[in-house]
Amino acid sequence: MVFISHHLDEIKRIGDVVTVLRDGKYIDTVKADTPEKELVRLMVGRNIDNQYPHTGYPQGEVLLKVDGLTRQGAIDDVSFELHAGEVVGLAGLVIAGRLHSAQPQAAQGYEMDAIAAVVIGGASLSGGKGKVSGTFVGAILLALIRNGLNILNVSSFWQQVVIGLVIALAVSIDTLRRKQDTH
Repeated sequence: MVFISHHLDEIKRIGDVVTVLRDGKYIDTVKADTPEKELVRLMVGRNIDNQYPHTGYPQGEVLLKVDGLTRQGAIDDVSFELHAGEVVGLAGLVIAGRLHSAQPQAAQGYEMDAIAAVVIGGASLSGGKGKVSGTFVGAILLALIRNGLNILNVSSFWQQVVIGLVIALAVSIDTLRRKQDTH
C-alpha cells in the first residue's frame, strides 16, 4: 500500500517504512519510527533547528483600539489594539487551519468575498464609513449564501457570479439610500 501525506503522525501510525522524495527525486527509505526531526531533515534537505524563529518585525500602525469594553453580564473591561497586518496574519491562520497546510496562494480569490462582506454589511464603495458589526453580518450572510450554493452543487464559477450579483444589489441599495438622503 502507498500512503502519501505530510502529516508525520499519520505516517508513523499507518506505515512501517517511509520513503522520502524531494523535488521528484528519491532521497531515502527509513523506518516509520524514525524521529520526526530526522524525517523533516530528509524532506527539506537541511536541519530545522528553529522552525518558527522570532523575526522581530515592527508592528504596523494601530487600526483599531478598544479600551475598557464592557457589556454587563457578558464581558468586562476588555482592551486591545489591532495593528496593520495582524488581520492578514489571523486570516492566514484560519485558512491554514481549514486546509491543513499553509501556502502563500491559499487565500487567492477570497478578495471578492472580503469586498462582498463589507458591502453587504453596509459600507459604501463610493466612500463613507462602515461598521465592524455590519461587516460581520455581511460575512455571515455571505457564508450562508456560499454554503447554500455548495449544498446545491453550484459550480464555483456560478457562485462567483451570484456573489457579484449580491455585490451589485448591495451597491444599488446604497446608491438609492444615498440619493434619498440628499433629497
